[in-house]
Amino acid sequence: GQEVENYRIPFVGKVLGTVTPYQDQSLFYQRRNELGQVFKEAESLEGREGVDYRRDNRERIRLYLDAVDITSNLRDLRDERDIIEVSNDLDDVTKRERIEEVEERMKFQVDRFNRQYNALE
Repeated sequence: GQEVENYRIPFVGKVLGTVTPYQDQSLFYQRRNELGQVFKEAESLEGREGVDYRRDNRERIRLYLDAVDITSNLRDLRDERDIIEVSNDLDDVTKRERIEEVEERMKFQVDRFNRQYNALE
């Protein structure tokens, strides 16, 4: 009697082109790591070369620092979700609703980051 997302049904998700939240998160971590390389390069360069590199990559460096914050937020949200899942004080419907709320907050942060990253391109 529960509604099932298309991506959870074999073949249907592929036919309808549904993107799973896990794909978005995977893309987030891939992009965070890519931006981390830019950040590390900026830290390693000195003098005029470093100044020029940081100026040219200012938005990527800023977005990397945002990604670090989002990573921490996602960790906290996963912890919150795990606590809800094992709670004996909640009925199944309430658990599912609260878990969906937490996952929506996670999705919002990942989607916002991915939109900002796409805007850099």
